[in-house]
Amino acid sequence: MAVVELAGDFRQRTGKGGANQVRREGFIPAVLYGGTEEPKAIKIESHVFETLIRTPGGSHSVIDFKLPKHDAIMALIRDVQRHPVSREVLHVDFLMIEADKTVQVELPIHLVGAPRGVTEGGILEHITRAIEVECLPRDIVSHFDVDVSALEIGDSISVEDITVANMEVLTEKERTIASVVAPTILAEPTTDEEAEGEEGEEKPEGDEEKKEEGGEKSE
Repeated sequence: MAVVELAGDFRQRTGKGGANQVRREGFIPAVLYGGTEEPKAIKIESHVFETLIRTPGGSHSVIDFKLPKHDAIMALIRDVQRHPVSREVLHVDFLMIEADKTVQVELPIHLVGAPRGVTEGGILEHITRAIEVECLPRDIVSHFDVDVSALEIGDSISVEDITVANMEVLTEKERTIASVVAPTILAEPTTDEEAEGEEGEEKPEGDEEKKEEGGEKSE
């Protein structure tokens, strides 16, 4: 489990006006909710959070919050709202968790290895990119590695084929994670089809017009 310390502070103002002021100061407005405590309106440093979620596995880390005059709080990133154009982080929802209680999280899948079927001309399709699991916070991992090197053309790997430790998989076991498919080959037209295409070609309009013009001159 990756645990990341993140400093924050309580927001004095809430609502749209308060959120905009926080952003102007270089912070991101956020909320901590869940568990037995009341939701808490907080703010976190923008550049620190951006660095965290750009780090591999960072968005799936367990956050150890440090808040002024408050006991440490464990949390998970539940939702990140971004500006549709600039992609600036506008707001973050954190779910408060407890070390001895299970949580449901969605964890990404990374494919490793070069499938044998691809070397034979097949195409690797990565269909399911994350699975949902339930586990204790200490058992959360940044991602699952799935080895696809043994896949031939026509083979696939499903959720039920992967092994996870100390957690219950909630995603349907039958769901395909990855498969190697045969390449699509477009059939070339036969000689008869080519001949039909040539016979069916229309003569350029310009040629017809020239013939008509020539006929008028000869009268």
